Amino acid sequence: MSKTEAESSKTVVVPPMMTSLTTMEEEMENMKAILEKLTKESEEKEACIKLQEEKIAKLTKKLEKRSA
Repeated sequence: MSKTEAESSKTVVVPPMMTSLTTMEEEMENMKAILEKLTKESEEKEACIKLQEEKIAKLTKKLEKRSA
């Protein structure tokens, strides 16, 4: 396809290197989004674990008081 044909048909010709860069940028954005999601999930799980540990500590104290 000649340059004139490409212009007349409104076709955008993208060199292969540009496609690779765009794909790499998209991959980086995807990886960033995944890392952010995993970080958020990890923080939420850590908060749940902390609450469970506090509940266990309270129950342990109650049991110790009853035993004494």
